[in-house]
Amino acid sequence: MMAVGLALTAASSALYADIHLDMLKTRTDVFTNVTVYSHSKTDFFIRHERGIANIKIANLDPETITLLTTGNAPSKASASAKPATVAKENESPSAEAAATVAGLSSKLAAQLRQQMMSSLAALKTLSAVPVNPTVVGLVLGVLFVAYLFVCYCLKLICQKTGKEPGVLIWLPILQMFPLLRAAGMSGWWFVGFLIPLVNLITQIVWCFKIVQARGKSVWAAIGLLLPVTNLVALLYLAFSVGNDAESSGNRRVAVTGAPLPAEA
Repeated sequence: MMAVGLALTAASSALYADIHLDMLKTRTDVFTNVTVYSHSKTDFFIRHERGIANIKIANLDPETITLLTTGNAPSKASASAKPATVAKENESPSAEAAATVAGLSSKLAAQLRQQMMSSLAALKTLSAVPVNPTVVGLVLGVLFVAYLFVCYCLKLICQKTGKEPGVLIWLPILQMFPLLRAAGMSGWWFVGFLIPLVNLITQIVWCFKIVQARGKSVWAAIGLLLPVTNLVALLYLAFSVGNDAESSGNRRVAVTGAPLPAEA
């Protein structure tokens, strides 16, 4: 690193005539036996009796700046004009940064404008697509029939648990009350369906309770919870005859001719 510093010092000395001063005062320090060997827009680089340093131009008065730059004391005219030049040089980094920010802002605004125009063009294209009332009516009709079929399946499940659902089973949301009653659950569980995250727990509890009320296997409850098999499990609970426990008891009575004693 020292060799690199010496090489840079030698190169700058070859391009810049050294200026020698007995003493150099700044706003924060005093240097003696000073040799100015290079400078930039914001700093002067000097060698002095204590080593090497760089001095900020902002810490120098205009006369000293002119002396360090040219080696001569400034005239009155140049002395009055120099501070403006130095201030402009000191402000140039901020101006460049402001220009960069302004360029990025304008570029971002142009990108957002282009995205908005693309979205509007897509909406305009969709609005231009002709809508066939017959197709819309057919789709709505199929959805309505599917809803009625699901409500009918739920009605059968309630009836096969011994609980008559009534007209509420055909109404959205309110049909949860007869379904909770069929599962042997309190109507207060309905509040659980309205609370995020809690509704997941309520759904799981209801699936296992309704399967238990139908006397079916736990696999039916798992089928109700899964998005692909829930329709199959719903049809199974609605259209299967009786429940597993009752069917098993009836088969045992038919085989033996008399009911078996209750198990302890």
